[in-house]
Amino acid sequence: MNTNTQTTTFEALLAENTQLKKQYRDLKVKERYLQVINDFATSLLPQNTVEDIAWEVAKNAIANLEYEDCVVYLLDDRGEYLIQMAAHGPKNPIELDILNPIRIKVGEGIVGSVAKSGVAEIIADTRKDQRYIIDDQRRLSEISVPIITDT
Repeated sequence: MNTNTQTTTFEALLAENTQLKKQYRDLKVKERYLQVINDFATSLLPQNTVEDIAWEVAKNAIANLEYEDCVVYLLDDRGEYLIQMAAHGPKNPIELDILNPIRIKVGEGIVGSVAKSGVAEIIADTRKDQRYIIDDQRRLSEISVPIITDT
């Protein structure tokens, strides 16, 4: 085998090895997310109220995914306002307590827009979105996902 053939074979093996390592890392990430989802689903079984479920979302699912913070809003009884019900991060300095909870009118802000449309949004830079409502501090990005029930 000549030197050029050996070099080509080595480069091919190196590229394949790099690709396999990337696939392995990707699978480990997926495995972690599936474990979090499984743990979260299991943790919901003993919950009795919507408030209990909201705290489970914030404290377990979001925390275990290693996000910095999360706020779960619920609609008020009249369906006019979203009320901060549970949190993980700076809004939750004490167990099952929200620091200075706010209300957002449905249709206002990113959260209110998502509640009205029923369509999730990912905002990469909140400084560029005029709908963003600053709560306790500005977050650079925001993910807003509606939780819709049949009732």
